[in-house]
Amino acid sequence: MNSGEDKEEINPPTELYAYHATNSFAQDTALPYLSYFAVRLGASFEQIAWMNSLMNLLPYSLQYFWGWISDKKSIRTYWIIAGSILASLALYFMSTVQNPNEMIFLVIVYSVAYSIIIPTWSALQGDWMTPSRRGSTLSRFHV
Repeated sequence: MNSGEDKEEINPPTELYAYHATNSFAQDTALPYLSYFAVRLGASFEQIAWMNSLMNLLPYSLQYFWGWISDKKSIRTYWIIAGSILASLALYFMSTVQNPNEMIFLVIVYSVAYSIIIPTWSALQGDWMTPSRRGSTLSRFHV
């Protein structure tokens, strides 16, 4: 059962650690406060519900589509970079919005960008390691 492939030590690129750290920092500093910011902008209960629902629904409902695109056009790093830039711009512009509807629009942009990143990033990590070691390697990153 053990092959030479199983004993091979996987050394994921440093970029993997850097990406996870910056992604976690951005998500943990900005996203928990969006509802409070929306209230300060005068958002109604319905608008806050839409915002939260879209942030939960869109990233997961679009993952299959973006994963399929990533498999067909396997230049995964370009998709990750484009999605990250789009998500970063959406988060930046959320700090400049003037009304709740602008925030909802940017939440949609952020959620679509995040839906690009999730499956493409997972596929890229899978490309970096042997299938027999994938679970133990990814467990080091809380993925």
